[in-house]
Amino acid sequence: KVTLLDFVYTHCTDACPLLSATFQEAQRKLSSDGLLGSRIMLVSLSVDPVHDTPVVFAEYGQQFKADPTGWKLLTGDFDQVYDVVTGFKVSLRPPRPAADAAAPGGTELTHTTRVVLIDPRLQVRAYLEGADTTADDLITAAKRLLR
Repeated sequence: KVTLLDFVYTHCTDACPLLSATFQEAQRKLSSDGLLGSRIMLVSLSVDPVHDTPVVFAEYGQQFKADPTGWKLLTGDFDQVYDVVTGFKVSLRPPRPAADAAAPGGTELTHTTRVVLIDPRLQVRAYLEGADTTADDLITAAKRLLR
């Protein structure tokens, strides 16, 4: 399967909701094409596993109607997440206090907005700039690897 992987966290107020909305739209289109889960997978990895427990991250996925047959939401302990993120050669800086540290989450993370395109042999084929990439762009890139 071809995989599109993004890096988000639940209390992000900037790029993460946009990335997740793009994945939601890609999910809708891939599902109607019969490709979601069977040929193309969406994977979101939380870059804030301290706050994003499996339950919290699952609730986040529900906000975007993530279908677990084709859109996996993954988390783990910080060391595991850091190893995965750096293994994909993308950036993640430790949390820093938000302007309102008393707010839910209370920290901001500096992380990549890239979407990683992974082929069926688990080779990274491209990094797509998530902030500037539409659902159609993601789908087109993924479909090229199906040929």
